[in-house]
Amino acid sequence: TGCDSTVYYSLTVLQMELRLKVKSNRNTICAGEQVEIDVATLKPADALLSWNHIYSGTSMKAIFTPDEDMTYIVLARNEKAGCEATDTVRIYVRDSPVLTIDTVDQKENRVEYHVEGGTLPYSIILDKKEVGDEAVGELLNSFIGSHILSAKDSTGCVSSQKYDIVPIPITPSGFLTPDGDGVSDRWEIENIDVYGKARVRIYARDGRLIQEYNGYENESG
Repeated sequence: TGCDSTVYYSLTVLQMELRLKVKSNRNTICAGEQVEIDVATLKPADALLSWNHIYSGTSMKAIFTPDEDMTYIVLARNEKAGCEATDTVRIYVRDSPVLTIDTVDQKENRVEYHVEGGTLPYSIILDKKEVGDEAVGELLNSFIGSHILSAKDSTGCVSSQKYDIVPIPITPSGFLTPDGDGVSDRWEIENIDVYGKARVRIYARDGRLIQEYNGYENESG
């Protein structure tokens, strides 16, 4: 009929926004490695954050050690406006090789090892120097001291183990009674065979050099 009705109301617009962006330092890692996920953008800065997985660090920079491919979801909530925003990061986990040192024979200076898992082929690295590519092997004549043995697979994943080679003590016999009774008939040096290039000098009580051997062996000394 042409009649009008007018209603007036007030609308308050809150000058607020909610923006969230996360990023990771890398998206592909080897099993056992850590990945760091940072909150690159968060507005307002006091928005509440929550993650879908347990982490260490802070809510703005979380650290994870995933053991399989995972999607990390970050949720931000603006309590004043009552709204939420999410962002995700996908992490892919490669299977890592597992290096095991089976034996360390100090006297023979021999180290036996084997490698499992990862992606063939392997590179076997001793103290930063490549020494082979076999999954099962041994190392001979390592220098005295600490060593790092590593196995790197074709994807770049690495497994490392430390071993030590310690000096084998040599102990000369304290007595020599060559009377044929089977006791101390020969003068011997215990473990001298470990040191193939050993030089042995025998002196008289007054300091005179009686005999000198290069590459001494108990059997022929």
